[in-house]
Amino acid sequence: MNLKNHKRLKLLSSAVALTLSVSAFNTARADSYEQEMVIVHPFQWTYNSIASECTEYLGPAGFDGVQISQPAEHINRSDVWWAVYQPVNFYNYTTMTGNESELRAMIKVCNEAGVKVFADAVFNQRASGSGTGIGGSSYSDYSYADGFNSGDFHSSCSINSYTDAYQVRYCALSGMPDTATDNDSTQTKIAYYLANLMDMGIYGFRIDAAKHMGYTDIDSILSKTANIAGKRPPAYLEVIGAYGEADDIQPSKYTYIDNAVVTDFDYVSQMTNVFGNGNYGGAFDLYTSIDGASAEVFVNNHDNEAYRCSAGTCSMNTQNNDNYNLAQSWLAVWPVGTVRQVYSGYSFTEHDTGGPLSAARCEGGWLCQHRVPFVLNAPRFARATRGEAVTTKGYDDGILWFNRGAKGFYAMNTTSGSVTRTFSVAMS
Repeated sequence: MNLKNHKRLKLLSSAVALTLSVSAFNTARADSYEQEMVIVHPFQWTYNSIASECTEYLGPAGFDGVQISQPAEHINRSDVWWAVYQPVNFYNYTTMTGNESELRAMIKVCNEAGVKVFADAVFNQRASGSGTGIGGSSYSDYSYADGFNSGDFHSSCSINSYTDAYQVRYCALSGMPDTATDNDSTQTKIAYYLANLMDMGIYGFRIDAAKHMGYTDIDSILSKTANIAGKRPPAYLEVIGAYGEADDIQPSKYTYIDNAVVTDFDYVSQMTNVFGNGNYGGAFDLYTSIDGASAEVFVNNHDNEAYRCSAGTCSMNTQNNDNYNLAQSWLAVWPVGTVRQVYSGYSFTEHDTGGPLSAARCEGGWLCQHRVPFVLNAPRFARATRGEAVTTKGYDDGILWFNRGAKGFYAMNTTSGSVTRTFSVAMS
């Protein structure tokens, strides 16, 4: 069916975007990184809350995936967000966000809703000191209840310079025991942990602190995981590029890992310039500094949010509404990057503050930016127009707009008032 739609649109306020797509849109969700994927990271949401969200919002909205918190037992603190980044036992799944039965139930519910589950995988470092984890497991430096012992860690040393790739990979991050990810038997232990999560129904992983591991070592771990699980999991790797640091730890070095993409923190700066600073016409010039087929892009993440807000520089942050919401909607629909991650955070004033940990029903500190209507509708548009080229575009009278072929039309009002415009839109 060919339609020529002449639409007179009234877009109200600065926080409005409109999408048009054909009614019989492409319902297939992305199955690999060869396609565009839109996922959401509801930071520190409980498993029960994520399960409900998959059924009520994420599935119907067309989100391809959801990222959950690191699922292994961690140090016994729930008041700080970074506690989950100090794992204690890879085979005890009690965390501040839920227990094993809740984890399994959430994975099942989300998969049934068509939402793939990505787990944050933290294995570069382990909990430091000694004590009892949040799930009851005892631990001490270089000795953990899951069988990791002194032979699975590098010798103790400190990272004093990021111009030295050896230090970055073989020394302790923030004083935590550094896993010997270059050791064959240690790689196998990590692979069994990842494969066990895949057996539960986890689809893929965010690999934390990938910059602190050799790219060949990560590739080997994922290959070993494939040998155990029967398939290689998709992964996106946290690699923060920085000028002046060693060349071998820059994001481009990690793009050759099979079925993996790399976080593009430069895209965050670009988004801040366009939406945080009001340079909206530059939205069409956004690009990934990494090979486009190998990039995960986002407006911010938990690290950016915590550090920037505590420093008082929240220009592009969940703490400041309209510009952030516009940026997240644009992130999801504009065809840059293989994986586009929408972030949903919570209110805080201190860098270390953890999530409320109550049922995340968009109150009590939870902000739920992914539920803002024009953000929530964006994944559906992205899915409907997946693979289509941008054929026309413009920025006129405060309106950002574009077509993706004859499959979809998107418009965003960046002004503080209502704007009425007429567009001639070809749809088929």
